[in-house]
Amino acid sequence: MITKPRRLFAALAVATLSTAALAAPASAEGGTSALTAEKRAEIERNMDSLGIADATQQELVEKLERGEVLDSFDADAEPINTIPVDQPGFESTIYVYEDGSRTKSDVEAGSEAVDGITARGITGCTTKTFSGGSNKSNCKVKVSTILYVGQFYANYTHVNGGNSYISKAYNWGCAGIGCNIEKTGIVKKRADLNGPAKAEMRVQVGGLGVTTTGYVQLFVRGSSAWTN
Repeated sequence: MITKPRRLFAALAVATLSTAALAAPASAEGGTSALTAEKRAEIERNMDSLGIADATQQELVEKLERGEVLDSFDADAEPINTIPVDQPGFESTIYVYEDGSRTKSDVEAGSEAVDGITARGITGCTTKTFSGGSNKSNCKVKVSTILYVGQFYANYTHVNGGNSYISKAYNWGCAGIGCNIEKTGIVKKRADLNGPAKAEMRVQVGGLGVTTTGYVQLFVRGSSAWTN
């Protein structure tokens, strides 16, 4: 089960880490910049995949060219709507912001393991239950934005009535306009009264006359796991 994160940490920036409802995607600094045809085409492909209408796409591109921060990358902005996405094997949600920008979060649900074997074979996300909870292994965590797509894989454990935890995060990747991975790791291994366990990848996106810092994160607490 994926729940929408509450702002449990300081606002930083996309898929950053968030602030209340959903982790807001990112912070940006810079001036104006005309997009090259190649960069514009890439951004438009990302917006198409997020279901953004053509007229709204044009407005968002113009906003980027003015060097302004899209609402989906503003740490203080809240989504005005959420759209559940039917995507086999994943728990997926699209978050819609006031200016029409969007982000999409995906956490792989996992096939139930029976005697260590899953219906999907030895690869892919697997779930193995035990009397006090369940283990998730090799599960993809992915955040899609207008500027980039970031993902990693994680192993984590849900503990019923206890402190769920993340045991491993790995295979970090980011694709997008000038997307560079700055830092990766498990920030908080075990959930407690102060908040969920957390793994994150911090990226920096450049090449637009704007520098954007973004985060792809996994949060685990109780029987729930979610990303921003």
